[in-house]
Amino acid sequence: MVYLFNTVLDGRNTPIAHGVEQALGRPPRNFADYVARTAPTGVWEAKP
Repeated sequence: MVYLFNTVLDGRNTPIAHGVEQALGRPPRNFADYVARTAPTGVWEAKP
């Protein structure tokens, strides 16, 4: 089980795909860029 989770399922055996670009018609964005653009909108602010 340790081998399975540490080696097989750690992502290194995942082929690179272009699914985001095919689905959205634009290249994928960096997650940090997404957060920087979305945080100022206030969408993640706690609601009373």
